[in-house]
Amino acid sequence: MPSAAARWDEVRALYPSPDTQIDGMTSASDALKMAEETEYDVALLDIDMPDMDGLSLARRLIASCPVINIIRDVPEPAGAFRARAG
Repeated sequence: MPSAAARWDEVRALYPSPDTQIDGMTSASDALKMAEETEYDVALLDIDMPDMDGLSLARRLIASCPVINIIRDVPEPAGAFRARAG
């Protein structure tokens, strides 16, 4: 599995515009703190994070930023998370 830094580099390559701001966090608590300080349009979430699963983080982000778009990064096999997410 690629490192977090390598994955952020992949995302940055998809959005090369200098007008696009991309921030990477390595924990859900960091993501929640940044979401309080910065208005984001999109959140790319991993299911497996050290301090909170991606589904719980998505729920908290949506509750505090209802216009944010959530994109899940779901590794295979992830059937249990898919079933829980509905």
